[in-house]
Amino acid sequence: MKILTKAERIAQARRDLSQTLARVGYKGKVRRTTTLKLDPVSKPAVPTSDKIPGNGSKREANQYTGTEIAGIALNHKQNYEPIRRDNLKAAVDSAQMRRS
Repeated sequence: MKILTKAERIAQARRDLSQTLARVGYKGKVRRTTTLKLDPVSKPAVPTSDKIPGNGSKREANQYTGTEIAGIALNHKQNYEPIRRDNLKAAVDSAQMRRS
């Protein structure tokens, strides 16, 4: 087996490639050039609208309407918790915990 130089290997690879391309019917490079004419001041072919559509129907906001909550207590830093009317001892406990 003969050891080929780099130039001989490249030449052999090119021959193999040309044979393969001829076998599959490749007839050479076809270059297609397209020129895009972009005119920023021309009007689009399809009329457009400046209106921005909404995202559908708006979800109803949750709003407390009852009388079960008596107030809001601040425990530690920004830890707010609701105080219910049936457990007013929680308000006293929260106030004592904040002061101690």
